Amino acid sequence: MIGEDRPESLPPVQAPRLTKRQAYVYSFIRSFIKEHGYPPTRREIADACSFSSVYSVTGHVSALCRKGVLFCDASVARGIRLCEAGWPWQLQTKQGEVIGLVWHMA
Repeated sequence: MIGEDRPESLPPVQAPRLTKRQAYVYSFIRSFIKEHGYPPTRREIADACSFSSVYSVTGHVSALCRKGVLFCDASVARGIRLCEAGWPWQLQTKQGEVIGLVWHMA
């Protein structure tokens, strides 16, 4: 299993806790990328997640970036990327729902 070769001196990996809304935004972004092969625009996220403005999306995406589940490159259109591939993780919302995720350590 991936991650079993971690040195014993390292502390256990803690998965970031997401709000229910952050988990929904993350799930939409992940599904969109899987279906289309490229990330959604902030407008597409706003429409799909019923946000009244793109600014609301920016706040949620920024929080997801701070928590390490997304990477955003503001210099490119559709610059949202998933931080995946490497360590098995599970995201748990504050309401206790679990979302599977794999983490990439560079």
